[in-house]
Amino acid sequence: MLVCPRCRTNNHGTAAFCESCGKSLESLREADDAIEQMLLKEARKGAWALGIVAVLQAVGALIMDPGNWVLWGLVLVFAALAAWATRQPLVASAVGLGVFVLLHVTEAVVEPASIYKGIIMKVVVVVLLVGAIKSALRHRAFRLERAGA
Repeated sequence: MLVCPRCRTNNHGTAAFCESCGKSLESLREADDAIEQMLLKEARKGAWALGIVAVLQAVGALIMDPGNWVLWGLVLVFAALAAWATRQPLVASAVGLGVFVLLHVTEAVVEPASIYKGIIMKVVVVVLLVGAIKSALRHRAFRLERAGA
Protein backbone atom coordinates (compact mmCIF):
# COMPACT_ATOMS: atom_id res chain seq x y z
CA MET A 1 0.00 0.00 0.00
CA LEU A 2 1.11 3.51 -0.75
CA VAL A 3 0.34 6.10 1.91
CA CYS A 4 -0.17 9.57 0.52
CA PRO A 5 2.35 11.96 2.12
CA ARG A 6 -0.17 14.80 1.92
CA CYS A 7 -3.41 13.34 3.32
CA ARG A 8 -2.19 9.97 4.74
CA THR A 9 -4.76 7.99 2.70
CA ASN A 10 -3.92 4.35 1.94
CA ASN A 11 -3.76 3.74 -1.81
CA HIS A 12 -3.21 0.55 -3.80
CA GLY A 13 0.41 -0.07 -4.78
CA THR A 14 -0.41 0.47 -8.44
CA ALA A 15 -2.12 3.86 -7.94
CA ALA A 16 -0.54 6.75 -9.84
CA PHE A 17 -2.41 9.41 -7.86
CA CYS A 18 -3.93 9.56 -4.38
CA GLU A 19 -7.52 8.40 -4.40
CA SER A 20 -8.42 11.10 -1.89
CA CYS A 21 -6.47 14.28 -2.72
CA GLY A 22 -5.07 13.52 -6.19
CA LYS A 23 -1.37 13.99 -5.29
CA SER A 24 1.06 12.15 -7.57
CA LEU A 25 2.38 8.95 -6.02
CA GLU A 26 5.02 8.33 -8.71
CA SER A 27 8.03 8.83 -6.40
CA LEU A 28 6.53 6.44 -3.84
CA ARG A 29 5.90 3.83 -6.54
CA GLU A 30 9.49 4.16 -7.75
CA ALA A 31 10.72 3.61 -4.19
CA ASP A 32 8.40 0.62 -3.83
CA ASP A 33 9.70 -0.82 -7.11
CA ALA A 34 13.29 -0.48 -5.86
CA ILE A 35 12.41 -2.19 -2.58
CA GLU A 36 10.64 -5.00 -4.43
CA GLN A 37 13.65 -5.57 -6.70
CA MET A 38 15.96 -5.71 -3.67
CA LEU A 39 13.68 -8.22 -1.93
CA LEU A 40 13.43 -10.31 -5.10
CA LYS A 41 17.22 -10.35 -5.43
CA GLU A 42 17.49 -11.59 -1.84
CA ALA A 43 14.82 -14.22 -2.47
CA ARG A 44 16.75 -15.55 -5.47
CA LYS A 45 19.65 -16.58 -3.25
CA GLY A 46 18.01 -19.99 -3.25
CA ALA A 47 19.02 -20.34 -6.91
CA TRP A 48 22.67 -19.92 -5.91
CA ALA A 49 22.38 -22.41 -3.06
CA LEU A 50 20.67 -24.97 -5.29
CA GLY A 51 23.24 -24.38 -8.02
CA ILE A 52 26.03 -25.02 -5.53
CA VAL A 53 24.34 -28.27 -4.51
CA ALA A 54 24.11 -29.29 -8.19
CA VAL A 55 27.83 -28.61 -8.68
CA LEU A 56 28.74 -30.48 -5.49
CA GLN A 57 26.60 -33.42 -6.61
CA ALA A 58 28.36 -33.41 -10.00
CA VAL A 59 31.79 -33.39 -8.36
CA GLY A 60 30.67 -36.19 -6.06
CA ALA A 61 29.36 -38.21 -9.00
CA LEU A 62 32.64 -37.78 -10.86
CA ILE A 63 34.68 -38.85 -7.85
CA MET A 64 32.49 -41.66 -6.51
CA ASP A 65 31.03 -43.34 -9.59
CA PRO A 66 30.86 -41.52 -12.94
CA GLY A 67 28.60 -44.24 -14.36
CA ASN A 68 25.98 -44.02 -11.61
CA TRP A 69 22.85 -42.59 -13.26
CA VAL A 70 21.18 -41.94 -9.87
CA LEU A 71 23.93 -39.50 -8.90
CA TRP A 72 23.64 -37.73 -12.27
CA GLY A 73 19.86 -37.67 -11.84
CA LEU A 74 20.35 -35.77 -8.58
CA VAL A 75 22.62 -33.33 -10.39
CA LEU A 76 19.82 -32.68 -12.89
CA VAL A 77 17.20 -32.33 -10.13
CA PHE A 78 19.21 -29.68 -8.29
CA ALA A 79 20.15 -27.89 -11.52
CA ALA A 80 16.47 -27.76 -12.50
CA LEU A 81 15.54 -26.48 -9.03
CA ALA A 82 18.21 -23.77 -9.34
CA ALA A 83 16.77 -22.65 -12.66
CA TRP A 84 13.24 -22.72 -11.24
CA ALA A 85 14.35 -20.64 -8.24
CA THR A 86 15.13 -17.70 -10.52
CA ARG A 87 11.42 -17.49 -11.41
CA GLN A 88 9.67 -18.94 -8.36
CA PRO A 89 12.14 -18.48 -5.49
CA LEU A 90 9.81 -19.43 -2.63
CA VAL A 91 8.47 -22.69 -4.00
CA ALA A 92 11.73 -23.82 -5.59
CA SER A 93 13.77 -23.09 -2.46
CA ALA A 94 11.26 -24.90 -0.25
CA VAL A 95 11.17 -27.92 -2.58
CA GLY A 96 14.97 -27.86 -2.82
CA LEU A 97 15.32 -27.80 0.95
CA GLY A 98 12.88 -30.70 1.27
CA VAL A 99 14.69 -32.77 -1.36
CA PHE A 100 18.10 -31.98 0.16
CA VAL A 101 17.02 -32.92 3.69
CA LEU A 102 15.16 -36.03 2.51
CA LEU A 103 18.18 -37.14 0.49
CA HIS A 104 20.55 -36.84 3.44
CA VAL A 105 18.14 -38.32 5.99
CA THR A 106 17.66 -41.32 3.70
CA GLU A 107 21.41 -41.62 3.27
CA ALA A 108 21.86 -41.47 7.06
CA VAL A 109 19.30 -44.24 7.59
CA VAL A 110 20.97 -46.47 4.98
CA GLU A 111 24.50 -45.64 6.10
CA PRO A 112 24.60 -44.02 9.58
CA ALA A 113 28.30 -43.16 9.25
CA SER A 114 27.40 -40.74 6.44
CA ILE A 115 25.82 -38.29 8.90
CA TYR A 116 29.18 -36.69 9.64
CA LYS A 117 30.53 -36.73 6.09
CA GLY A 118 30.41 -33.21 4.78
CA ILE A 119 28.43 -31.97 7.81
CA ILE A 120 29.70 -28.41 7.46
CA MET A 121 28.60 -28.21 3.83
CA LYS A 122 25.23 -29.77 4.70
CA VAL A 123 24.66 -27.16 7.41
CA VAL A 124 25.74 -24.32 5.11
CA VAL A 125 23.34 -25.44 2.36
CA VAL A 126 20.44 -25.78 4.81
CA VAL A 127 21.16 -22.33 6.29
CA LEU A 128 21.34 -20.79 2.80
CA LEU A 129 18.07 -22.39 1.71
CA VAL A 130 16.27 -21.42 4.92
CA GLY A 131 17.53 -17.85 4.44
CA ALA A 132 16.31 -17.88 0.83
CA ILE A 133 12.89 -19.09 1.97
CA LYS A 134 12.69 -16.32 4.58
CA SER A 135 13.67 -13.73 1.96
CA ALA A 136 11.10 -15.10 -0.47
CA LEU A 137 8.43 -14.89 2.23
CA ARG A 138 9.35 -11.23 2.87
CA HIS A 139 9.12 -10.55 -0.87
CA ARG A 140 5.71 -12.22 -1.05
CA ALA A 141 4.44 -10.29 1.99
CA PHE A 142 5.65 -7.02 0.42
CA ARG A 143 3.87 -7.79 -2.85
CA LEU A 144 0.65 -8.68 -1.03
CA GLU A 145 0.82 -5.51 1.06
CA ARG A 146 1.54 -3.44 -2.03
CA ALA A 147 -1.46 -4.89 -3.82
CA GLY A 148 -3.63 -4.05 -0.84
CA ALA A 149 -4.59 -7.67 -0.16
